[in-house]
Amino acid sequence: MRPESTGRLRRGLAWTAVLAAVALTASLCWFRIANLDLGYHLAYGNHFLATGEIVGFAPDPFLREETAVPFVNLNWGSQVVMALVDRLGGVHGLFALRLLLVGLAVAAGALTVRRHSTSIVAVAICIVLMVTVGYERFSMRPELFSYALLAWMLWRLDGGLSRKRDIALLIVLQVLLVNLHSYFLLGLALTFAFVVGSALEWKLPARDRVVADGKRSMRRYGVTFLLQLVACFVHPWHVHAFVLPFKTLAYLSQTDAMGKAGDTAGSSWAAISEFQSPFSFLGEPINAVTIYAYLILLLVAVLALVGMLWRRRWSWALVTIGIAIVSFQMRRNIAPFGLLVAPVAVLGWWQWVGSWKAATRSRWANVCAGFTIAFSVCFVFLIVSGRLYFYERRTTRQWGVGYHELTFSTGAVDWLVAHERVQPELYVDYFASSNALIDLPPRFKLFVDTNTFAYDEATLRTTQDLEQGRLDHNAFFDRYGIHTVLLRAGSNTQLLIRRMMKDETTWALAYVDRAHVIFLRRGLQSHAEILMIDKVKALDEGWSAAQIAATHGPTYERALSLTTVANVPLALGFDQAAVPLLIASLELVPDHAEAWRYLGVAYGNLGNAAARQGDYATTKSHWQQAIDAFERAVSLDANDMDAATYLENTRRMLRQLPSR
Repeated sequence: MRPESTGRLRRGLAWTAVLAAVALTASLCWFRIANLDLGYHLAYGNHFLATGEIVGFAPDPFLREETAVPFVNLNWGSQVVMALVDRLGGVHGLFALRLLLVGLAVAAGALTVRRHSTSIVAVAICIVLMVTVGYERFSMRPELFSYALLAWMLWRLDGGLSRKRDIALLIVLQVLLVNLHSYFLLGLALTFAFVVGSALEWKLPARDRVVADGKRSMRRYGVTFLLQLVACFVHPWHVHAFVLPFKTLAYLSQTDAMGKAGDTAGSSWAAISEFQSPFSFLGEPINAVTIYAYLILLLVAVLALVGMLWRRRWSWALVTIGIAIVSFQMRRNIAPFGLLVAPVAVLGWWQWVGSWKAATRSRWANVCAGFTIAFSVCFVFLIVSGRLYFYERRTTRQWGVGYHELTFSTGAVDWLVAHERVQPELYVDYFASSNALIDLPPRFKLFVDTNTFAYDEATLRTTQDLEQGRLDHNAFFDRYGIHTVLLRAGSNTQLLIRRMMKDETTWALAYVDRAHVIFLRRGLQSHAEILMIDKVKALDEGWSAAQIAATHGPTYERALSLTTVANVPLALGFDQAAVPLLIASLELVPDHAEAWRYLGVAYGNLGNAAARQGDYATTKSHWQQAIDAFERAVSLDANDMDAATYLENTRRMLRQLPSR
């Protein structure tokens, strides 16, 4: 083959790899808006647009007076932007904003690599590493603003500060960052890495170059760092905003909230998984792809560090080490690690091998391009088919545009709006709270929302105790005069829902949809009139059939959605209605271990009900069905300790069942 033909083939493969990486990025962003915090961010932003007041100086106006406290709102700027976009473009505007912000971050990383490398393949590899590590946090949240700003900060810092406008750009980015999200300290950290790096380059110039103006460069970086430090106080809360991240980290560290997943002995914040160490999720199916992608980039970064140190690229090395240390603390910090370290890690490899230009002349460039294309295509297939989020158990990720129906309580809120006589003393569980604020009438106030800064830690712990059945619900609701309860059916609320279902003298089930339930307090005339018409006595096969018919999307996505919807009848004790949902899920994906476990629970509960009525033949039949389901669950997932425990308990009960 002629050299010019070989060159065209190589360039074609390289650009195809870039296009594949871009397609991967778009696919990882193409999911329905579902983050649990969006509701309160929009509410805060709309409050500012309506009144000119930033939520935080005064207690959260959407919470009850008994729980709300003043707080430093580090996200106020991004909340205003999101509220404006929502007013102008609705959910589609927010979807486009998310794509834009992720695209800006990825573009900055790609340009950083391109500055030092003539290899297009290197750019493609950088993009793939950035998005596969960071995609977990690609929901529409204030963090996205910080990702874009930090990525462009790194691009500017890496390019040098030869002009005054370069310094001015960094100051502007820092002012924006400090008013948009709490990651503004990372902006300082990036600049400080270049201050130290330029000082070392001045004293210890690299083997392949001479830094004639090293001292001047160090001074420019130093001046920029000081100006950025001053910019950190250009915030409505000034010094309080600057010290809040330090206080938060100290609190999380002292209470071990960043320790082992689920250990809430030190602080109730430890139950919030994003605050926990990423290493505490090793071996768990939830977040598995994210964690393993993170570990791969860690390995790449460590090997790249050799190239950085060998070529004395001190700034890159310091950025890699510093952001890596930050990522060790909390899972939420994996994303900035991916978006900031991937570009310098790829460049570190370039320094290690000597020159990407030389590498592109070899067959290895074609191999790398081919691998990048194949990986991206496979990953896109996993996303579009629903397999990726199914295997990660990401119930909040659905392919498409719009709001995620299982995350936003639109139907439940519409029901409250339609029933004006419902008493306004409302309780909404933690996970459903913030998004319930969308369209919730002002007469309703929440006990908590997902902004854990807006109330005391003791309030959050009380909420967790209530929802997980460790606190008497009537004592709590009587204390605060709660007459209406909206709950998202799930593992965190199942015990509370079951107790309220049994407490028929005080509470009545008035509303049920695919994810949420509403209870009304009895003894109130207005509620009695509503319950005469809307009281839910049971869920039948017709309800289940309607849910199955309303579930759309790829096979694996539907299977995961149906299993999630089954939480509603299981929590309510309407186990017969859960069975068709779980069977439909298993018909779609027969090796869905979680659905087998849920099916075993449903059959086991049906057997328990039959045993209480003395129908031992039916009891034996259902318990045997439960055993079969649990055995299948354990065979598919040997680490499912719940299924294994249920299996042994059901076998024991079946052996003790009277023979008659």
